[in-house]
Amino acid sequence: MDVQRILFPTDFSDCAEQALNHALFLAEDFGAELHMLHAVVLHQEDPANPDLRFTSDVELLDRLSQVAQSRLAELADRSPAHVKVRQIERRGFSASVVILEYAEEVEADLIVMGTHGHRGAARFFLGSVAEEVVRHAPCPVLTLRAVDEPRTLDAVESILVPVDFSDHSHDAVAEAAELALRWKASIELVHVLEIPPLPAFYGPVPDVGSAQRLLEISNEELAALAASRIPEGVDWSATTLEGAAATEITRHAQESGADLVVIPSHGRSGLDRLLMGSTTERVLRMAECPVLTLRPTRSG
Repeated sequence: MDVQRILFPTDFSDCAEQALNHALFLAEDFGAELHMLHAVVLHQEDPANPDLRFTSDVELLDRLSQVAQSRLAELADRSPAHVKVRQIERRGFSASVVILEYAEEVEADLIVMGTHGHRGAARFFLGSVAEEVVRHAPCPVLTLRAVDEPRTLDAVESILVPVDFSDHSHDAVAEAAELALRWKASIELVHVLEIPPLPAFYGPVPDVGSAQRLLEISNEELAALAASRIPEGVDWSATTLEGAAATEITRHAQESGADLVVIPSHGRSGLDRLLMGSTTERVLRMAECPVLTLRPTRSG
């Protein structure tokens, strides 16, 4: 990954505060320019409804802009001296649109953001914003869910990569391998067998389709994938789990102490898919460690 410009959208919430630490770490590690962006958005303003009408839109927006500039300056002061920081506040009707348009404008190489922000009628950064950014961002997105005891990111030692054997997940393994080389980290490939329960009237499942055989096939395929995509010098392991994909991925990441999950935004399509875009979204909501979501680079 060639990271020269990192975009850090913030609404100054606790979740964004936790994401800032990771944005600073990555900016310092890659020697990247850090763009701190705040979107000034007035939600629920309705000129036709007196209860939802502001007395002075211009005055309120100006005041919000002043507050945003002051808060951005405070965040910038916490940056290492050798990290170049830009402070930007933009007005718009949607926080996600502001973020995506700015990412395109500056050709951001990475977006770092919290998954949830403030709540309430006067807040402008919601969980749905992160999901929209992940879906449509022109670059990888690193998201963090707010946790009670956040870890300070000063190193990445273990990377977990969910695999559904689609081309997208193969690409994710290759990207994770580059990061592992950079950070001298280990990689764990994880595949989840989602075997749907069958009603009793279908009878016993044939031996050829048994979970044990699927487990063996999965482990063989994971080993082959590692051999083709992970270079020498990177320690790796492979694990096959059974259950609901998002639940098992996030549970295993927590139990194994993974520092980072690298996952494509979309996996297989069709009835046999084991890792869908919806699975990625659930991982974003549930994971306690940072999740790096990669944009598909091909249609396969």
